[in-house]
Formats: sequence, structure tokens, C-alpha cells
Amino acid sequence: MKKIYTVLFLVLLLTLTSIPLSYSAVPIHQKATHAYIGATPNPIGIGQQTLIHIGITDELELVQYGWKGLTVTVTKPDNTTTTLGPFDTDSTGGTGTVFIPDQVGTYYFQTHFPAQWFNWSTRTNGGADIYYKESTSEKLALIVTETQATQFYQAIPLPTEYWTRPVDGQFRDWYQIAGSWVQPARSSAVFIPNEMYAPDTAHILWAKPQTVGGLVGSPYGTEGYENGDAYEGLWGYGSPVIMGGIVYYNNDKDSGTANITHTVSAVDQRTGETLWNKELISPNNNRSLPLQFGSILSFNSYNYQGAFSYIWTTSGSTWNAFDPFTGEYEYSMTNVPSGTQIRGPNGEILIYTYNSNGWLTLWNSTKVISDAGSFLRNGQGTTYDCTWSSPRNGGYMWNVTAPKNIQGSIAAAFLDDIVIGNNLQGRTATANVLGLTGSPWQFWALNVKTGQAGQLMYNKSWNPPTGNLSVTFEESSLADNVFTVWSKELRGRFGFNLHTGDQIWGPTEPEYYLQTFGLQSGFAYGKLYSSGYGGHLYAYEATTGNRLWDLPIKEPYGGSEVLWSNNWPMAIMFIADGKIYMANSEHSANQPLPRDGPFMAVNATDGSIVFQIDGAFRQPRWAGQAGIADGIITFFNTYDNQIYSIGKGPSKTTVTANPKVLTFGNSILLEGTILDNAAGTQNINIAARFPNGVAAVSDESMSAWMKYVYMQFPSPSNATGVPVTLSVLDANGNYRTIGQTTSDAGGAFHYLWTPDISGSYTVYATFLGTNSYWPSSAQTAVGVSESTTPTATPTQAVTSTFDTYFLPAVAAIIAAIAISFAVTILVLRKKP
Repeated sequence: MKKIYTVLFLVLLLTLTSIPLSYSAVPIHQKATHAYIGATPNPIGIGQQTLIHIGITDELELVQYGWKGLTVTVTKPDNTTTTLGPFDTDSTGGTGTVFIPDQVGTYYFQTHFPAQWFNWSTRTNGGADIYYKESTSEKLALIVTETQATQFYQAIPLPTEYWTRPVDGQFRDWYQIAGSWVQPARSSAVFIPNEMYAPDTAHILWAKPQTVGGLVGSPYGTEGYENGDAYEGLWGYGSPVIMGGIVYYNNDKDSGTANITHTVSAVDQRTGETLWNKELISPNNNRSLPLQFGSILSFNSYNYQGAFSYIWTTSGSTWNAFDPFTGEYEYSMTNVPSGTQIRGPNGEILIYTYNSNGWLTLWNSTKVISDAGSFLRNGQGTTYDCTWSSPRNGGYMWNVTAPKNIQGSIAAAFLDDIVIGNNLQGRTATANVLGLTGSPWQFWALNVKTGQAGQLMYNKSWNPPTGNLSVTFEESSLADNVFTVWSKELRGRFGFNLHTGDQIWGPTEPEYYLQTFGLQSGFAYGKLYSSGYGGHLYAYEATTGNRLWDLPIKEPYGGSEVLWSNNWPMAIMFIADGKIYMANSEHSANQPLPRDGPFMAVNATDGSIVFQIDGAFRQPRWAGQAGIADGIITFFNTYDNQIYSIGKGPSKTTVTANPKVLTFGNSILLEGTILDNAAGTQNINIAARFPNGVAAVSDESMSAWMKYVYMQFPSPSNATGVPVTLSVLDANGNYRTIGQTTSDAGGAFHYLWTPDISGSYTVYATFLGTNSYWPSSAQTAVGVSESTTPTATPTQAVTSTFDTYFLPAVAAIIAAIAISFAVTILVLRKKP
């Protein structure tokens, strides 16, 4: 009996231990689960990847939760088994892993979910402790073949004809040619590594006035209207911002009191059409402010994915975001920290701040709004505080301890790598004037890698050469692991290892003496490029400081235009597509402005000139410089105070045939035109000058031709047209080329052709495009009829009047004479 009780006790104990227990005050439940398994793609080829999707059909309460310990049993075609996992799911109840088969045949997959508890909080349906029972999915068969079985989507190729915005989201490869310009350039040569195409000619797409400009006229002689240089900034420092094929720019000067109205325009970058023009007013400032910059944030979370674009105004530490498509107010941020600003990999605005009291912070504009889920759901019109005590720490990613009392401030920052600083800027503010700089200078760096942020990497003293040299921080490059400083007295620079602070080269050989008064420089393609008031473009090897080449930009009129130099003072606008784009620019140019100032693109490898247009465009010194996006450059021109866009534009081809119908064996004259179809040619003033359209001309003729068309310079006498290919689809269905010709400076072409068979023809005129124009074509039809030879038919001989009347009469007379003679003979014979 005792044994029976013992057995019953053990059974009861086992029963109790098999029931999950919880001591929560909320209800306790058990729930059956349903595991699943999937594979994409299926079937696949051996060695090809497939995504194994595993989980159960139950979700969890919040995004930070997930099921634990799921496994997948894999049975291979040879009947051996292996186990994948364990895996933890996300809050939806599922997750995935990549599997690559190594055998041909059928694989079987099966998910196993281990039983586990989950406590639903009281916020959800009153709360409950639920015991989710274990479950096993059905078996999934994965078919593996010798060759790849999946047919992938064939990507849409890059365009070969004129294209516009918006670009269909399915055209994924087009990201290479669709760009943006969110941070207006002000003083440095900006390198755009992801701009696949940049213009190879000065072809103008459109021009439109920003304000009154150019020559004033009588009685002011040769005086021109003010253009913002210096200190005025007609276009504003925040111009241009280019996003989604739209250019945003300030219509007036940045300066002014609260009584001044600032307006911003949004213009189609390809056509110059004004989309909107308005004041950007936020509730925080209650007045209009000038445009400062733009942003495009790639937001990817468990709830939402996509890019958010904004244009921004600022007032002190308050930033205001506006919808770029409408100009409507979106949200604001207050107490935005000061510091060194960079852009993150997703377009977020990041700011590193070092404080000599011993701390270093990283602030993220995205985190101010959201760190999970949706980005701005129900947040329009909100003002977000950027202090540490605010939600999501006001956007601060971290705040770490750093060494105290490091001299100077951050000069450059590289995300998740290093920030470098020095005390050059503060000490040279006075020293540049007095020429009494001291030494040594301090160069330092702090680690900003995850888990190491705030650690001192180096803090080194550097003694420059003697001679009361003023030294300023110049540029830095993570790719080349170097930063540079410039000495105006030496007219040269020194290079330092970015991660150790050690000097690695310098000083470089002196540049032209006028570089002392201003220069721009930038790293790209393993080189450092430098230009400025000296009127030279120099290229140096980034890692050694060796000068590779020197391109002087000569003023060809003996200095009579610049007045103070034999070279043109130049500014590097940006570097893209293997080219350096430069333009004449000057701090305070004399009036009248120097004529024939160059705008040019230079090959970044060897310093050869890709194109140059003289006397067309000048860049401002006290406003935003040129910007590039979608292969189009947009900028403000101080010669006439107009805004221009240059780039590859549309063309228009026409063709006619004369006669339309002809007899076989005869010739036909094919005529047509190749015209520039850019929006600017439709301008009322240009259309009045060119009523038959603006001719498309060769790349070699483009610079002089654009000056003639858009700036009213004399017509070039040596302009040449573009090649045209003429082809036919004949009556036998054969497509073939019949000849080539070239249009003239008026855009017209002609070609004399003799059809070789009879029947109907479709005639095609094709312009294949150039560096200035996209292709275009046109067609017409002609008919060729058979020639006919008349058939010979018998005809009655024609008898003349002479034959009809004269000859018979003569014969009758002769006969009568003969008869009369015979009668006379007979009578004479009868006489006795």
C-alpha cells in the first residue's frame, strides 16, 4: 500500500511540474502555437542563396521583444541532417537566415519552436502571463538544381535620351545619375564622389534674372549694377539647394533686420520654371528667414522606410524645417548644439562638440524626432527641444568624458573614426594681421569610434619654420590619412598624418605670390588641388606633397582687364566626374567688371582643359557658389545677375522629302533641321531673335555659340553643326543607312538621294547626340513608282498631198500624150 501511495505521489508531482507556474497577479493562460517555415527563392541552383523564413504566428507586445531559441532541422538529399540556429525573432514573431545548398536534389526544412513564457503588460487587454506551447512546422521541400533556376528582374538601363524628374522608383540603377546638393559651398572645393556625370561643355539649359543686373547704361557710362561682392551676397549663402530636380535659392541678401522680408524660390532645374516663391516663416521666429541648407534623410525602421527631404532656415540655435515641394512649415528644433557639422551615411545631420571642461558629444538630427518606429507621425508643427533632458536625449547619441583643457577646437570630424583639432584658428586671427604668430602649435585628435569615444589619440606640439609665419588649418582627407596647414608667407603647405599628428611632408614649393591673398583647396582622387588669387591650378600628391602639375590661367590682355595680375583670380567650385570646375571670382571687383573672365572644367588627372567659356560667367565671392545635381550645374552669374543652368540638353530633329512621290530613277532631296530644344531657347527674347529655332552646334563651337544666343555676343563665324544619319525602311522591309551629312550653323541639313527600288519608303533622320545634346530623330515617308516604256502598235503609212494628187496627174498626162501620139501615127499610115 505504501508503494502505491509513493507511485501516486510521484505521478502527481510530475503532473504539477509539467504545468507552468507563475506568481504574477495577472491571469495565467496557455496557448497553442503554430510554427512556420518558408524559403525564397524556391527552387534554386546549387550554390545559390535562399532566405529561410522561420517563426510562429504570434506577435509580441513591443518592438524590443522576440521569441527565443528557435531552430530549423535540415534534411539534405543524401538524408543527412543538420540544425540551424538557435534564432531569436523580432516582435512580429519571425526572423530569417540565409542558406546555401551544396547538393542537388530535395532538401527538407522544419521549424521547431520551444515553449516559453511571455508576460503581456497591463497596458494590453488588462495584461496576462501566457505560456506559449512548443510547436513544429510542416516540412518544407526546397528543390535544388544544377543550374540557377531563378529568373531575376532585368534592371532598367541608364537613359540614352533626355530624362526628367521624378524618376520611377523601379529604376534602381538610375541612382548613379540622380543626385542632390544639400549643403551650399562657401569657401572650400567640394568633392562630389558619387556624381557620375558632370558637364563636358558649357551648353546652357536656361537663364533667368535674379535681380536687375549687367550694364546700367547712360548716363552712368560703363558702370554695372551691384552684384553682391563684397559683403552683400545677392544670392545668399544658402543658395543653391538642389533636391529631386528642384533648385531652391534665396531671392535676396542674407543680411537685414527683422523688418526685412526674405523670399525663397523653387525652380525646376531642367527648365527654369518657377514652382513656388514664398516666405519661409516658422511660429518660433514669426518672420521670414533666408534659406540655409537642405537635408535628405533615409529613414529605415521596423514601421517605415523612405527618404524625407527638408529645406531649413536658422536663427541662432533654432532650426526650422520646411516641405521642399510646397514650402510649408513642418517642424522646428531649439537648442541645437554648436560644433563641427557633418552628414551621416543616411543623410542625417551630425554635430561633434568638444568642451574643454572634459566632455565630447555627438548629436544626431534624426534622433531628435525619432529613434524607432515612424519618423514624424503626428509631429508636424512641433518644436523639439535638443537638451539632454528632453525625450530621446534631445538627439544626443552619446556624451562621453574627454581630456580637459585641450587647446583650440575641432577642425574636422570623421564619423565613427576620429575628430582632429588645433589652436591655429584662434591664434592666427590676430597673427594674420600682425604677422607675429608664436609657436609651438598644438595638433590633437580624439577617438570617436563606438566604445572608444573620447579617448585621446594624440596631442602634439609642432614648431613651424622661423620667420613669424602665420599658419592656418586647410583641408583633411580620411581616404588619404592626411591633413594640411597653409602658410601664406611661405606660400606653401605642410602635410600631417591624420591618425598620429606627425608631419609627413612639407613645406611644398611656393605657389604664385598672389595666392597669399586667398585660395581654395580640396582633396580628391588621391590628390590635393589648390587655386585662388594667384590664377594657377596646382595638383599635389596627397601622401607625399609632391607637385604633379601646374596650370596657369592667363589673362591674355596684359593684365588690362584684371588690372592687378597677369592671371585670372579663380575659385574652385567643386570636383566631380574626374573634373575640377573653376570660375573667375574676386572679393571686391572693380567696376566695370573685367571682361572675358573664364569658367572652365579641368581634367583632374593631367590638368588638361575639358572646356572653357570666356566672358560668360563669373562666380560670386559673397554668396553660394555653383551646385551640381543630375549632371546639371546651377549658379549665379555676376556679369548679368542671372541664374543659369548648364548641362546636356534635349534636341529636336525634323526631316522632309521633296518630292514626296517620284518615278523610279529620279532623285529626292531630303531636308531637315537639328535644333537646340532646351527650355531657355523658348524664352520670349531668344525666340524673337531666333524665330526658326536655335541651331544645335558642335561641342567645339558651344562656348562661343552660347554667348551669342544667351548674352548677345557677336555670332561666331566658324560655328559648325552636328552630324546627321539618314536611313530608310524600304518596300522590302530592309532597314539601312543611305548616307550621312552635317547640319550648318543655322541648324539645317540636306541630302540628295536616288532610291534604288520602287515602292514605299520610311525615311529616318537621326542625330545621335553629343556631349551637349541628347539624341533625337524624325521620320517622313516617300513613294517611288515604276517607270513605264510605251508599247509599239502598227500604224497606217501617211500619204502626202504630193503623192496623192500630183503624181497621178502627171501619169495621166503622160498617158494622154502617149495615146495622142499613137493615134497620130495611125492616121499618117492611112494616107495614100
